[in-house]
Amino acid sequence: MAAVILPPTGLVTFEDFTQEEWALLDPAQRTLLRQENCLNPGGGGNQVDKPSLISQLEQEDKVMTEERGILSGTCPGEHQERNHLGATLNECNQCFKVFTTKSSLKRHMRIHTGEKPNHCSECGKSYSSRSYFAIHKRIHNGEKPYECSDCGKTFSSRSYLTVHKRIHNGEKPYECTDCGKTFSNSSYLRPHLRIHTGEKPYKCNQCFREFRTQSIFKRHKRVHTGEGHHVCNECGKAFSTRSSLSLHYSIHTGEYPYECHDCGRTFRRKSNLTHHIRTHTGEKPYTCNECGKSFTNSFSLTIHRRIHNGEKSYECSDCGKAFNVLSSVKKHMRTHTGKKPYECSYCGKSFTSNSYLSVHTRMHNRQM
Repeated sequence: MAAVILPPTGLVTFEDFTQEEWALLDPAQRTLLRQENCLNPGGGGNQVDKPSLISQLEQEDKVMTEERGILSGTCPGEHQERNHLGATLNECNQCFKVFTTKSSLKRHMRIHTGEKPNHCSECGKSYSSRSYFAIHKRIHNGEKPYECSDCGKTFSSRSYLTVHKRIHNGEKPYECTDCGKTFSNSSYLRPHLRIHTGEKPYKCNQCFREFRTQSIFKRHKRVHTGEGHHVCNECGKAFSTRSSLSLHYSIHTGEYPYECHDCGRTFRRKSNLTHHIRTHTGEKPYTCNECGKSFTNSFSLTIHRRIHNGEKSYECSDCGKAFNVLSSVKKHMRTHTGKKPYECSYCGKSFTSNSYLSVHTRMHNRQM
């Protein structure tokens, strides 16, 4: 803040502050100063010199911020926000933010009211500010006035260009406080945080599977709609993405390209290897905020959380029994169908689940 000339008395009232100085104070400081002057409207009483008030402001800033929802933004009896110099302040009475012009305040107020007066005639979408609306219209007219000086790629807004340039300069200003991973865009950080919390807000209403991001959820829905399917020419199974089909092919080829350097075990997916390595390191980065239990992967945390909320989304269509995991209801269904897809390579005996087969196989291993 610019240097302030003290009045001859060394005492502080609203008259000691210019409008520019007042605008530089944060909301908690302005609220506190109002209280001081409301208690002493005539400038008399328990006034404090400016250095002492600034020190008090700094010390009580946290308290005043917490009480902001209780304290009035104006002196008792006032019906509008104004400073004590006789000039009306352009201050939001909801969050105490100060603006240089009345029009800026009016635009800001739409954040609190939800008003969106700028309507797109092409798609019906609405925006609170003209500038955001102007950027949106470029989606329809194809205008991309912002060009990257490194690669020539063009963008409809300056903010998109700023994010894109981080590809070239390597800047990643958004950091995860849980694992330290950094991102070039805040929109990438948000879904990443759900890995740690286990939150999966996108739920399929057909198979009840849950997803961490909207993009993965959209790809999944193609499984049910049949849209854009990629079919395996070996077994006829269809997949929503080409990458999923490529991964599936390894079942037929027997390819397991990801190997654990500790025990030599191989995996079809890199993510499966990552989870497996944690069995060696003991790392369990996913913690339940209800009971503190930790897990090696987010899926295990998601399933565990259903113990606390009692959720059982998967129901048997034959007997109505409900389960909290899709694999459990599939295994249960085999008690009705009699299907036993897991066969022992030693004696030919079949089982309803892979876990039962594993237990059975150990019997042969002990006999060898």
